[in-house]
Amino acid sequence: MRRELLSTARPTPLRLAGFVAAATGGLLIGMGALLPWARISYLGLPAVDVPGVDLGEGRATLAVGLVVLAAIPLSRLSARRTRWAWLLVAAGLAACSLGLAGILVDEARLGGPSAGRLARELARSTGLPEGELRARLEATAPDVRRGPGAPLAAAGGMLAAVGGGLTAAWSRSAGRGGGSLGPHRRG
Repeated sequence: MRRELLSTARPTPLRLAGFVAAATGGLLIGMGALLPWARISYLGLPAVDVPGVDLGEGRATLAVGLVVLAAIPLSRLSARRTRWAWLLVAAGLAACSLGLAGILVDEARLGGPSAGRLARELARSTGLPEGELRARLEATAPDVRRGPGAPLAAAGGMLAAVGGGLTAAWSRSAGRGGGSLGPHRRG
């Protein structure tokens, strides 16, 4: 193990591809969690961006991105490389799922209370007819547009999962002597 830490040997293509895919995926997951997942405008007011970290899915995505980035060196340096590589696969798939969930978030959740519920509450407090209030609220429904954050996090998750799979394949070949470092081998 110590020899591997100090080695200046060129990495195998499989190990390098796994590292690049996992690291790029981890960075995309983190960036996706920080970027807007939605842009909401209402009643002609300036649009408001909703970053991923303002939503539960976005905060979980950021945490998974940090797990991916922490697992990369552990999958290289630990004696249990294959387990860390499979953690990369699982974390990548989790980030992809969270990103897809963010893409599928319905407009009612981001747009606030439904027009029906809001019309009932306003009718009670103002005395105006509920039907008229509902029609007005539905005509001025918030405009919710998807942001780039959730798709970027989903794509990063897939890339991290692929990187974990490549790292697991490299780890298995290194365990059989196919990629391990030794006095006469390059890893």
